[in-house]
Amino acid sequence: MKEALGTYPEIPMPDNHKPMLPRLYRGPAFDREGWGFEPKLDGFNCTIRIDNRSVRFRSKDLAGFNIVIDQFAQNFKHVIDPMFLMSEACVMNQYGNTRLDWLVNPSLAPENSTIRFCLYDVTYFDRYDVKTMPLRDRKQLLYEIAEKYFRDDPHIVVVTYIEEKGIELFNLMKEIDQEGIVAKKLNSIYVEGVTSPSWLKIKNPDYTPSEYAPFFSRRNLK
Repeated sequence: MKEALGTYPEIPMPDNHKPMLPRLYRGPAFDREGWGFEPKLDGFNCTIRIDNRSVRFRSKDLAGFNIVIDQFAQNFKHVIDPMFLMSEACVMNQYGNTRLDWLVNPSLAPENSTIRFCLYDVTYFDRYDVKTMPLRDRKQLLYEIAEKYFRDDPHIVVVTYIEEKGIELFNLMKEIDQEGIVAKKLNSIYVEGVTSPSWLKIKNPDYTPSEYAPFFSRRNLK
C-alpha cells in the first residue's frame, strides 16, 4: 500500500484527528458483500499521534486513566514514520475477551489479562492524509505498519475483520458474552467526528454490561 500513498494529499502533520463513530443498528446481524465485520471491543476510543518519536494519546473517554495509559508511550517511541492511529484501549484476557470493568477497575481483571491498544484504522501516514483511502486499503496499510513496528509487542494488536459473514461473527460474540460486532463498508472513507451509516454497531442484546457503562453513557462518552 505504501506505493499508492503518492495519490493522496500531502499535508503537514495535523494536531488531531477526531474519531469516526459507528451508528447504532437496531436490526439483526447480516451478511453482505462489500462489508467487513469486526468484534465490538469494550474499552475506550483512543487516538495515537506519533511524530518525531513523540507520542500523544487523546481521548475524552480516558479522562482519569491517563497515568495508566501514558506508561505505554514507550511502546510507540521507536516509530520513525509520523502517523495517526485510531485504537480502542482495553483490557483483554488470554481468550481475546474485553470488558470495560477490567480497564476502569484493574482489580476485577482476570489473571493473564493485559492492557492492549487495538488498532482499527490509520488516517495519516508519513506525510499523507489517507482519510479518503478506502477502508480496505487503510486496513492493509495498518497491517504493514504493525508488521514493521509492533510485530513482537503484546500490547499492540490490529483489529482484523472477516468479509461478508456478519451473522457468523455475531453468533460467536454472543456465545462468548461479548458486546457485539461492528459492520463497515470496505470502500468507506474516514470522516472525522461523525456517526457514520457506513459503520454500524450491532449490539448483542444478551451482553452483560459493565457496571460502569451507565456512568460513561451519562457523560456521552460511550
